Amino acid sequence: MSPHHKWVVTAGMDGKVHIRSVGAMDRSVDVSPHDYRFGGVAQVAISRDGQALLTTGFDGVLASFGWNYTATGSSKAKSAVEAARAHHASHLAEQQMEDGVVGETPEWSLALSIPRVNASPSKEETEELEKKTSDEVVFTTPTPTPGAESTWLETKELFAIREEDKQYAEVKKVLRTEIRDMRKNLQTMMEDNQTVQDIEKLGQHEFDLDIDEQTRLQAMAEQEVARIREEIEFEDLAKMYVTEMIKQECWDNMLVKGRSLVAFGTSLEVANYPMRERSPEEMEALQIATVRREVEMEELTKRRSLTEISQKPSQNSLATDPYAQKPEEGTEEEMNETDDVEGEGHENPATSGSLGCKYGGINPLFYSQFELHTREQKLIQITLLEDAIYKIKQMFNKEFDEVYKKKMQEINRINDRAKRIRKIIEDLHLEDKINDRDMTILEKPERLLTVDDSEVKVEKYYTPEQKKKT
Repeated sequence: MSPHHKWVVTAGMDGKVHIRSVGAMDRSVDVSPHDYRFGGVAQVAISRDGQALLTTGFDGVLASFGWNYTATGSSKAKSAVEAARAHHASHLAEQQMEDGVVGETPEWSLALSIPRVNASPSKEETEELEKKTSDEVVFTTPTPTPGAESTWLETKELFAIREEDKQYAEVKKVLRTEIRDMRKNLQTMMEDNQTVQDIEKLGQHEFDLDIDEQTRLQAMAEQEVARIREEIEFEDLAKMYVTEMIKQECWDNMLVKGRSLVAFGTSLEVANYPMRERSPEEMEALQIATVRREVEMEELTKRRSLTEISQKPSQNSLATDPYAQKPEEGTEEEMNETDDVEGEGHENPATSGSLGCKYGGINPLFYSQFELHTREQKLIQITLLEDAIYKIKQMFNKEFDEVYKKKMQEINRINDRAKRIRKIIEDLHLEDKINDRDMTILEKPERLLTVDDSEVKVEKYYTPEQKKKT
């Protein structure tokens, strides 16, 4: 709420600030001073005269906004200014009275209220201490003196301290000398620590002279290192297990490993068919389907022969029965087409719906696509088609291997010529470079399963046992 109680300011986690008038809450002036990803607006404040809006956000930003008045807005702003002036005038009399009372109060002194024992060192004393420290002089803490208003107990305590200093002066001097030398060594070590590499730098806590604290920190650090090392070992073990499972499933168990052939000088790429060895269950299903289909074809052939014999009319019956139907005679073209189909030994691709016979997938046991009626026929057809697809892939992989060997021979031939060209360039003292060609990672995927030392870019970690062996 503004100081003159006519404006309402709201803010939220979306980073936006909305200013509304009490008489028109449906309209607002909106600003977005802060980012919603960091939590939006934290605090909002309006100046006493209403001329400034201050916001702070969880993103660490302090924003200040002023009004850009329109013709109607300037009149509304005047009411806020007048309210601020009236508030200031109402408190002006009280403020003047308080100023008069404070002005008549006697001046307060720090030396009169606090004994000198507890007073902080002055600037001159601090400079003197730094000078003695830099000059490597054994610094002795001055014995405190009682102040003007010290009590009897404080005076006796200071007297006891003075007597103790006289009694143990030599011991304290020796201790201070040792502390000075130790401090000097520590400073030298800290300066040297700033000049070494980042990996060799020690932390600031390493120069702590508290032995117990150092022991505790070192134990905590060793525990943390052991915990992190154990987590990393478990993560590595899990990754190794997953890697081995993937390798065994997708590489070791493959009868034909997947690889590609990349053309010279272009991005064309041809891949082979990765193939597994057929399981005993698949071979058994194929054998059952083959035997059933052979029995069915043999039974169909016998049935057709018996039907033709029983329906073949004799010549005498044809002669005596003038109404007996004569076999229809087809045209010469139809007879030639029938002879062609029978001579080929398989159906036309237009009726069979497949070109697999051209690529090694022919099988005389296939059903015609017009003969698939029962579920058992469809299952047998599926099994036979899977066998045909397997044979087509075998034929393609065989041709792929031949082309692969030819490319390897060509690469070896190119590398031999490149070797001779490099020798000629060396004899001519030229600076040209000729590189050898090699199969890409797509053409030799087995290279992915091995890691060379040159591929590891980080420093290798050696266990204490390995360090002893080296």
